[in-house]
Amino acid sequence: MYNIGGLIIEINNHDHIPTPKNLELFRVDADCYDHLYDIYMIDYIETENEKFILNKNNIKIFMQDEFHKRYLYLPGDHRPYGLCLRMHEGHTVVYVQKEYVQLFESDTIFASILSLEKRMYFLNKFILHSAYMLHNGEAILFSAPSGTGKSTQADLWTKYRGTRTINGDRTLISKENDQYFANGWPVCGSSRICFNETYPLKCIVFLSQAKENKIEKLDYKTKVKKLISELTINYHYAPFVNKVMDFIDDLIIHVPIYHLECDISENAVICLENQLKEDKIWMR
Repeated sequence: MYNIGGLIIEINNHDHIPTPKNLELFRVDADCYDHLYDIYMIDYIETENEKFILNKNNIKIFMQDEFHKRYLYLPGDHRPYGLCLRMHEGHTVVYVQKEYVQLFESDTIFASILSLEKRMYFLNKFILHSAYMLHNGEAILFSAPSGTGKSTQADLWTKYRGTRTINGDRTLISKENDQYFANGWPVCGSSRICFNETYPLKCIVFLSQAKENKIEKLDYKTKVKKLISELTINYHYAPFVNKVMDFIDDLIIHVPIYHLECDISENAVICLENQLKEDKIWMR
């Protein structure tokens, strides 16, 4: 069994499909599970002509009452690599097309068949696209679109301030007893940096590349827009959208959020460091 964000899952891997190494960091001994996955390998996944509530190039979703069917695709490929059938709230059956089986060593591909963002939604926990850095026992999250330099900024802090990166690409954010936390996540993208650790959340820093380093506090509307752009949200499911908006509203109240225009020098570290000292966040 595995404990991912407080959710205990059991995976019955009937045909020994490869699994990502990151997943083993979340393995636990437990007496019972919250959600069961039965995974099978088959020769071919047939796509039926159905009215999908979501129809994109990488995912098609059909839902009727409690029946939930999710086809998963690689970009530009018309053949699904996986089919997920939610039998009821605690049980999902997954079929993996044999031709694609080696892809499941990738944490991103394997996580896609588990629909973990939906499982976290029920726990009021959400996934932020971010590099998760540990500093003096607290988490600083660098968030930005792919290729902006999230891991690069975290690496600068490691080089100049001796910090440690917990995850190079994803963070699960949760709230416990009026305190926000950053949690480890089994997906870390190309960074390959993944640890299963949880720490209080100090602040979130949105990044953009620049020749000179400058940091600013964001207004409410801009904070909302930036968080929406980097949180994993199932827009086809209205309750998910409503809950994540409430989550964002509360997160903004309790967690400092900045925008850092930065280069790749120690000056970028100093710029953020000085702002945190000025706001008396540094010693919290």
